[in-house]
Amino acid sequence: AGEVDGTYFTVQSPLSGHSTQPRLTTAHQAFLQSLQTRERRLASATDLVANLHQRIAALPIPAADLLEKIDSVMPTLNQFTVPVTIIHGDFAPWNLRDKNGAITAFDWEYGQPSGLPLLDEFHFRLQVGFLLENWSPDQAAEEFNRLARAGGYPFSPEQVHTLQVVHLVEILTRLLDEGYDNKNDMILWYRTLLARVSTMYQPTAPK
Repeated sequence: AGEVDGTYFTVQSPLSGHSTQPRLTTAHQAFLQSLQTRERRLASATDLVANLHQRIAALPIPAADLLEKIDSVMPTLNQFTVPVTIIHGDFAPWNLRDKNGAITAFDWEYGQPSGLPLLDEFHFRLQVGFLLENWSPDQAAEEFNRLARAGGYPFSPEQVHTLQVVHLVEILTRLLDEGYDNKNDMILWYRTLLARVSTMYQPTAPK
């Protein structure tokens, strides 16, 4: 990796294997589980969350709504711990390979070493829904609500919804930082979904 004539390049060896299906399997879940470290922190103390305010404030387009959304979930993020998780950042079928039943990933451009669990899973589901299955924001919100209520995660529904809000704020921050404007279809879709998911989040008072 390095700069060549003013352009930054990354060169990598190709991953062996074949393309994966656009659905989460036990192999995908095993890969995501392997990215969770043994270190535990308050969810609010992970670098991903701690840096969000600064990233939002530095955006070329004012995004007071994103600051409001992340502030609204901070009380809950301050109440539960998570395994510090390596985030791929663009965990989607087109960035994955299946080799003998095991998942590998490339294109770690958005990778972060100190993130939250479940964010890559949320991203996978939303990318498939938005780009391949033409979900509406309401359909995506229904899927997020189903995930939170179905159980199977080591978190309460409220905590899952909190992580969903963080994911959506982080994705919108990234897209706006890359030059997308507020009229872009993807920005509008994610903002509408964020509004829907935020109504599902019901903070509880600290004990």
